[in-house]
Amino acid sequence: MTRNPSTHEAQLREVRKVASDRNWCACSIGNIVVASWFLETGAAEVATLSDLVHMTSQRFPNGIGLVQVISLEAQAPSNDVRNQLIDMLRNAPVQLKGSSIVVPHKGFRFAAARAMVATLALLARPNFPHLVHPSVSDAVQWLSKLLRSAGSPEVDSDAVIRAIEGLKAPAEPAAIPAANELRR
Repeated sequence: MTRNPSTHEAQLREVRKVASDRNWCACSIGNIVVASWFLETGAAEVATLSDLVHMTSQRFPNGIGLVQVISLEAQAPSNDVRNQLIDMLRNAPVQLKGSSIVVPHKGFRFAAARAMVATLALLARPNFPHLVHPSVSDAVQWLSKLLRSAGSPEVDSDAVIRAIEGLKAPAEPAAIPAANELRR
């Protein structure tokens, strides 16, 4: 199947916001799936994120990336939610070429997040690289290289970085769609 290049380029720049409330925001920006964690990480949010990863992988069969941004106010997930995150990584589609956790903080906070991510990765044993980055820019540049080497379409890194940095917790909480509502 031949794609119209302008349509394909538009798909790569399209931002699809899926969920947003005081705890998190999830979207896809072309072939990059993004979750920004503001406060609590809950089971419903992780299920929605997992569904978004799977849906995006169907739209971009040559490869997708995942970026999760952890805010300073974000709380560590419960054991049940951590296990759910492990399952999400373990059962990710083959199209997921790389996953990045962004912890834009220094010192103990960054070290603690790195330790948790390393533990999750050891337990999940994902079939793709899963790293912690200190900035959105570093994460997107790294994912862009991974996706390019996998034969996935070129990522507009600047547009993705601007879109991710623009994700903020809304002033008014909105309902999170149930995971099964995303499939409609």
